[in-house]
Amino acid sequence: MADYADLLFKSPKTIANVFSKNSEYTPLEVIHNRVILVAKRMLLYTDKSSKQIGLELGYDDPAQFSKLFKKQTGTTTTEFKNNKAVIPQ
Repeated sequence: MADYADLLFKSPKTIANVFSKNSEYTPLEVIHNRVILVAKRMLLYTDKSSKQIGLELGYDDPAQFSKLFKKQTGTTTTEFKNNKAVIPQ
């Protein structure tokens, strides 16, 4: 989150305070939700591997990206990609 705070020329604490007043989600939850949304799109509409997607999304360690994806979605990247026909829109 510190990287995003730097881009906005604000401190991480200031951003956290704004989120606590205006959102039910923490800044980290918003970031993770967005990363997962982009990852889902890439898994569905490209032939890239989960490792490639993780690297593009800023994860140096493929295992770290896979762990986040599984935690957020309840499924692995491979399972998600293979079951794309049953994904609700």
